[in-house]
Amino acid sequence: MLCQFTFRNYRSFRDETEFSMQATKMREFGDSLIPGGDSQSFLPVAVVYGPNAGGKSNFAEALQYVCSAVAVPIARLLYGDDSRPKKARMAKCSPFAFDGASASEPSWFELYFRTRGYEYRYELEVSGADILREALDRRKVGGSRTAKLFSREGGEVELGSSLRRAGVATAFNPAIPYLSFLKMNTDLESVCDAADWFVDTVFLNYNSAYMELMLEELISEDDSGPISQLLRSVGIRIEGYRVEQYHLEQREHELRYRHRRAHRPWRSDGCARRCRRRRT
Repeated sequence: MLCQFTFRNYRSFRDETEFSMQATKMREFGDSLIPGGDSQSFLPVAVVYGPNAGGKSNFAEALQYVCSAVAVPIARLLYGDDSRPKKARMAKCSPFAFDGASASEPSWFELYFRTRGYEYRYELEVSGADILREALDRRKVGGSRTAKLFSREGGEVELGSSLRRAGVATAFNPAIPYLSFLKMNTDLESVCDAADWFVDTVFLNYNSAYMELMLEELISEDDSGPISQLLRSVGIRIEGYRVEQYHLEQREHELRYRHRRAHRPWRSDGCARRCRRRRT
């Protein structure tokens, strides 16, 4: 569970920006909050809104960047499509480019997240494709003592007491996060739980033709009831829909739906939308 995400000097964000999922005390929505296991509660969902070119996409890309930094080296090892060794390298980070000083400064990311009864803090500082700093701490949910797992400056690693007792290696490829290296070379619970959180995080970008095609392939009339109910809950007056498929060789679909206009009765099959996707 994501608790808090803070970053600075990334794309259109120059100054430090914080995104928190921690809930304030509000009685009317208390039943929908996620208990944190201590005195804190968390929001089940959050919405980032604003005008076009206001930074919404860049905010999502900042979170995706730091998660991918950890997850991609692990995924390449576990799910690599060939046996040829690949040169591991961080994706190049894009700092704020509208003033000369920020463009030459590193980008910084900090994540607080909870998994399996612990709260983790992960820090990553990147300049271009080089990792300047990285750190991982954790504390038991409900506890007050924070334990250092490791910190690094460049290629130099300082281990916390638990990893030092486990005898983990500190010689590694500095081009990848040390957390990724640990996940690939140890089975320590603290390391695996933290790394798995990054690997299991899913990002869905609906602003893509591929995602639109996948949704068209997956949409089913069996889901008409709950999907229509969800749409009505946010003010989209859809009563139901049906899917018609034709010209199979061209992968064409037509989505017909029943809608209601203000102060008018329901109208059946009042609108239709045709979606065409051709596979090459």
